[in-house]
Amino acid sequence: MKYPVVIVGGGINALGVARSLGPYALCTLVFSGKNSPASHSRYVKPHPVASTSLPSLVDDLLVLARSFKQQPLLIITEEKAVYQIAKAQKILAKHYLINLPSIELVCHLQNKADFYQISCKHKAPVPVTMTISCEDDILKAYKMHFPCVFKPLEQNAEYGRNFKKAYKVQSVEEVKQLYKRIKPILNDMILQQWIEGDDSDIYFSIIYYDQNSNPVSSFTGRKLRSWPVNVGGTASCINAPETAHVLEPICHKFFKAIHYKGLVGMEFKKDKISGEFIMVEPTVGRTDFQHEIATLSGVNILKSMLYHFIKHPIPQSKNSSSPIVWQEFISDSLSMKTSGKTGFPENAKVYQAIKRWNDPMPYIHQLFTRIKNKLGLKG
Repeated sequence: MKYPVVIVGGGINALGVARSLGPYALCTLVFSGKNSPASHSRYVKPHPVASTSLPSLVDDLLVLARSFKQQPLLIITEEKAVYQIAKAQKILAKHYLINLPSIELVCHLQNKADFYQISCKHKAPVPVTMTISCEDDILKAYKMHFPCVFKPLEQNAEYGRNFKKAYKVQSVEEVKQLYKRIKPILNDMILQQWIEGDDSDIYFSIIYYDQNSNPVSSFTGRKLRSWPVNVGGTASCINAPETAHVLEPICHKFFKAIHYKGLVGMEFKKDKISGEFIMVEPTVGRTDFQHEIATLSGVNILKSMLYHFIKHPIPQSKNSSSPIVWQEFISDSLSMKTSGKTGFPENAKVYQAIKRWNDPMPYIHQLFTRIKNKLGLKG
């Protein structure tokens, strides 16, 4: 018998969740907006709402809960939704299976300056970071060693529509010029020490922790390419079992110290000069693009999470020793064209994020949408 699961969000991230859990669960997709590849998956029952980032999401989830005979597992795929659900988790926990850290810890970890302070307190390896909230703060940047990364303190939708995810900057003057453009939209930015290395030197560990901060399931992978190059999101990634013994203990020590529970991801970058792995930022209380590479590589963290909640025996899983690649085709093609770094490791099995023969409709819908956009058609 399949168990009910509610997935919040409709993007590629949510599509990977649906494909990871579809064979084992009855998935309802709570999403907003028209551009939702996950809503076309054969594995979900679509449930559109006005917004997945505003407080109304909680009311929509409470109404939806009445349609289930069993408490469904709630899985979040969007950062803004994490905030809304964590804030209301006491009331939502009466209707859904939820394992989230406190709203206070969620906010601290999602805030890059607070994350830096917490990491320093627990002696975790992090790059030097400073906050910029006004022009005068930029004077402190003269103490930094350039190049640096300049990016928002917290996720902001309007910023995302107007600027890159992050900027690699070479001088204080470049920071000044960028901040002058950004400040009318967003005051709070951070300047962070650049870690020498390529996109392929970025690693990540994905873990599910129980109520006592003990790991239930974990996976380690590595980016191949990002888009935009050097500062963007994952365009393609690969399993990296050879580094799990290094990165996962760092995560376990850190998250145990701060009493973390639930889903989490930690991004690392390997310093090309020192060889040290540096923690860059966490993904808090939700899945991200990289989650499906775990499933494709033999470690279905979301299945383990579901089975842990319903007290079903969790099958042993092992990260494949063969190379498995997850690719978002459009962004990876742009990254390859721009960087000149093409191809995949020898004998790698490559899975596209959207195009799958056993779940074809998300790709077919994407294809028709692109054709309509090229022809200038609406609807």
